[in-house]
Amino acid sequence: MRSEHDKTVQAMFSLDERLYKKDPTHFIKGLRQKMSEAVEELDFESFALIRDEIYHLESKQNPLTVSKPRKRKPLSGG
Repeated sequence: MRSEHDKTVQAMFSLDERLYKKDPTHFIKGLRQKMSEAVEELDFESFALIRDEIYHLESKQNPLTVSKPRKRKPLSGG
């Protein structure tokens, strides 16, 4: 069963894949700008969706066939 997040990333991937192929550098730059704006607005859900779309576009894999990026372990203090 896919989560709503995964379904949304799949939809974004499907819509944006052609635009990405035309000019990957410019397209990713635009997505990173949107990601920054989402953080400024404290819209972390949009941030996560854009982050995952960038991951899938850069890996050139369909979101349904690639596992999600691993979470980083927090740095331990001291």
